[in-house]
Formats: sequence, structure tokens, C-alpha cells
Amino acid sequence: MVAVSLAQESITHPSQTAQLVSTYRPTVMIMRKFYDILQRESTPFVTREAILLGHRPPSPSSRITRGREEAYTQTEITMNSAKDSIRIYIPTRFGPVRLLKALSGPLLRAHRRGVKIRAICKSSDENARDVKTLVKFAEVRHTDNPIGFSMGIVDDSDAAIYYTDPDSPELDSHTDYTIHMTSKEGIRHLGNLFEVLWQESMRIED
Repeated sequence: MVAVSLAQESITHPSQTAQLVSTYRPTVMIMRKFYDILQRESTPFVTREAILLGHRPPSPSSRITRGREEAYTQTEITMNSAKDSIRIYIPTRFGPVRLLKALSGPLLRAHRRGVKIRAICKSSDENARDVKTLVKFAEVRHTDNPIGFSMGIVDDSDAAIYYTDPDSPELDSHTDYTIHMTSKEGIRHLGNLFEVLWQESMRIED
């Protein structure tokens, strides 16, 4: 069994939360694998505590990037090297707005190179104009029940999970975090999760 909690921002009453429970085995297995990915990619608490207390220096090969601008800089480098596919999951309200502000150039160049671009977002009044622009060079689908993070996968060889805070149209935020996937197995499992979300999403034309 897998349970996904869905919550609106600034929760003040239990009615603002919902929970989706699934016993469909393929979905359960994918979410279990996704948890295992995060477990392997994360830092043990005692190690992180030692770093925060200054008892241990940060690892030079850290897989965590802090800051929105830094995340987009790294993503642009990755997209510029894309050869076959780019898959983007941006379910936040202003995700499409930020995406086009920061990465419209790399995405357009990738499209011209013949790279297949697919994106899942939550289309709304705040981002409708940007979603329409994105449709011009990507296949876009809408999700009604977004999960609590964004992700990007390039060519099945590079992937990252993004945590956005706050969800704003600005390109600068020091409270955003990016987890860079380093193992081929982790990237593959994240790609499988994207495909499940793609099948569950709605064509933007509909």
C-alpha cells in the first residue's frame, strides 16, 4: 500500500488536506523504489549534524544544490547537452512561468536539434500563457493531483529532483533545494516514475 498526502498551502483546517491511497502493485513498487533512491542519495543524519555544527567540512562532491538560480544554471548546462529527450515534471503553480523565464533558450535549441521534450504541469490561470508557449515546442500534459516536488530527466543519463520554496515567479530563492541523481539505477527509476505520472495526466488540449 502507498499513501500520498495532498495539502494546500498554509493549512488551517483538516479539510484542506487529502490522502490518495493505492494498492495497485506497480504503483506501490515504483513509489517504494523512489523512496529507496532518496534513501541512498541522502546524507546520514549524524554526518549532516556534524557539518552543520562545523565539526566536519562539507563534501566537495555534494549532490545537493541550494538556491534557485544555481539550480537553473546547472539545468541549462545539462539541457544544452541533450541529444534524445528531456522530461520535465513541474506541478507548482508558477513552475511553467519560471521554466520559460530561465530556460526557454536551452529548450528551444534542444527542440531545434530534434530532442523530444515532454512536460507535466498543473495548468492554471496564473500560468496559462506560459503553458501555451511551452506547447509550441513540447508535448505538455496537465495533472490534477501533483506530488510535492519537481523533477527533470535528460537522455536517461542525468536527473534531478527539485524542491521549490516559496512557489513564486521570481528566479531567485535561497530556500530551493536540488538533489542531483548520480546512479544510473536511480535515474532509471525516476524515469519510470515520470512515465507513470505521464500516463495518469491529461492532454493539455483536453
